[in-house]
Amino acid sequence: MQALCYRWLQTSIGFRIAAWLFALACLLGCTHLAAPSPATDEHANFVRGVGALDREASEQAIQQFNEVLRQDDTDAYAYVGLGLAYLQLGQYEEAFDHYEQAIRFLSEPIKAFGYLERGNAKAELEWYQEAIADYDQALRLNPNYVPAYGYRGIAKIELGQYTQAIADYDQALRLDPNNVWIYGNRGTAKAMSGQYAQAIADYDQALRLDPNNVWIYGSRGIAKAELGRHADAIADYDQVLRLDPDNVPAYVNRGVAKNRLGQHAQAIADYDQALRLDPDNDQAYNNRRWSQEQLG
Repeated sequence: MQALCYRWLQTSIGFRIAAWLFALACLLGCTHLAAPSPATDEHANFVRGVGALDREASEQAIQQFNEVLRQDDTDAYAYVGLGLAYLQLGQYEEAFDHYEQAIRFLSEPIKAFGYLERGNAKAELEWYQEAIADYDQALRLNPNYVPAYGYRGIAKIELGQYTQAIADYDQALRLDPNNVWIYGNRGTAKAMSGQYAQAIADYDQALRLDPNNVWIYGSRGIAKAELGRHADAIADYDQVLRLDPDNVPAYVNRGVAKNRLGQHAQAIADYDQALRLDPDNDQAYNNRRWSQEQLG
């Protein structure tokens, strides 16, 4: 039997950077918090580092934030920026080390963010229990911190703690009822615990809020396929491919759904396209071979 290609969790570095840039915008607008003075080279380097992060120019961001630290080695925001830059590069232990420094110097009103990001670095290293401890600390400092509930939920999913993850997402949605990311990951927790109909309800709500979310369409398609709703799943994968024509998991999963409907030739066409985009995709290759065997 062919297996689906799962892409349940959305934990993108882009979300973390967006969250940090938002926090930073708040910080720079708050006169009671220390921030580099606009008239200094330190401030100019800092702003250039933030811009480089936003463009995912990680090496340039590292250079700029290191310039800030050469002028002030207690600048917590520069350490946070370095942590994010190293996360972009996949250098998680370096990121962890810089978040350690950031937590030392962050002022109390935003120290929760430092614990959140250190937890994210630990999660990237698959240190999920240790990550949860940091998210717990972030929530002790700020009980209304939605991203901390969201990432703690992801860590709990990775540990198979689906009920506890759903509880975190429930709390996050009480605080932020229109959060697409939270609805999506709560749907994931439900799907991974076998609650496919309830997962679909969460994906439906996420798509009402964000009708062009590729990840949600793909995840909903998988949940529908698990319920045997293969034609409906194909409709979701079709939508993924309208929005993202090079999405390999959508081709693989659409092929699986077509096979289960007996449409083996059409399934082979999907696997062919998946392999054109990703020639080393073993799942597409094996699934195509199985489909060919069904055709004789």
